[in-house]
Amino acid sequence: MDARPHLTKFRVLQEQRAETYSKFSSLFREFLQNRSEAVFQTVCADVTNIFSRINEEIRQIESVLRGGSSEEQRAADLIRDIQANERDNLRMTVQIQLIRRQLAFECEPDNHGHDHEDHSESSRRDELTDALHALLASHGKIISSINDSLDELRYLTSDIEEASM
Repeated sequence: MDARPHLTKFRVLQEQRAETYSKFSSLFREFLQNRSEAVFQTVCADVTNIFSRINEEIRQIESVLRGGSSEEQRAADLIRDIQANERDNLRMTVQIQLIRRQLAFECEPDNHGHDHEDHSESSRRDELTDALHALLASHGKIISSINDSLDELRYLTSDIEEASM
């Protein structure tokens, strides 16, 4: 089996996933500004469909690679690791957005730019901020793990390409 087209397709799908995350993040920032709940729900549904399609195609690639050489099976293992980390990445992204939404919508100043919050509201904001910082730190580790696996897959892909020449 020639694994190269499958590995190329994986790379394209991974790029599509990264572009989708970027678009999702940008649209979330817009949502925080315009507060159009209906529009953002549509965006979330669209993003979910894109991620589902990408995940299904990647699962098929992984399955094909499982039937190949030891290098191809190693590529399948790396793809499975990336998929697991991407699943965690999406969950964490949603949790981060939920907290940012709570901070933006629940802890906002009045019309004159003053915060009129009591101690419990201040405490709530502090709790949300602490939770956000913890999630961002964990999210950074997930992103690093994804990037490490992608780097390893790139090296392995080069080895597979050289072996097939």
